[in-house]
Amino acid sequence: MGDYEILEADPGDAVTLANLQADVLRTRLGKILGLGHPATGVIDILSMERSWRNALAAQVPVWVAFCGDDPAGMSAILPGKDKTVGEFVLEFHPQEANKPLGLALLDAAVAKGREMGLRAFGMWVLAGDDDYIRFLSDAGFSPQGLMQKLETPEGEPAVPSGTEHAPLEAHLWGMLL
Repeated sequence: MGDYEILEADPGDAVTLANLQADVLRTRLGKILGLGHPATGVIDILSMERSWRNALAAQVPVWVAFCGDDPAGMSAILPGKDKTVGEFVLEFHPQEANKPLGLALLDAAVAKGREMGLRAFGMWVLAGDDDYIRFLSDAGFSPQGLMQKLETPEGEPAVPSGTEHAPLEAHLWGMLL
């Protein structure tokens, strides 16, 4: 992947964050469900942008990694229900060449999490995202035994059960700081 720079995000980065998150999610869903699966085309970038704009306005810690002028990854610590556990977001394409970038984004978040007095991070990971799961496991995350089936905003399964694919699931992974 080459050289990269990690910067704290500011409110003007909401579009960049949403586009990066959508791109990574499309890639992950394509690997899990198949590139032609309709779920890869229904990602709501406007909703993601709105969420990032709100998070940045609330001064949630968010970092963006750039390779040259191109956004290549991001991480964030979202408030968790338990004030000692942060909900962690880490988005990058987890190919072998990108691991140093992913680890640098994780390190920035871990340092900030410790500064904030957090004891742990939790994050939801799509079932079947083997490359990402391997990266997280190598980085010190472990499965926490919780699962959720993903739904559309209308409450329907993210992947209809009438298809050849089972409904999408996410599993909680955690890391002690």
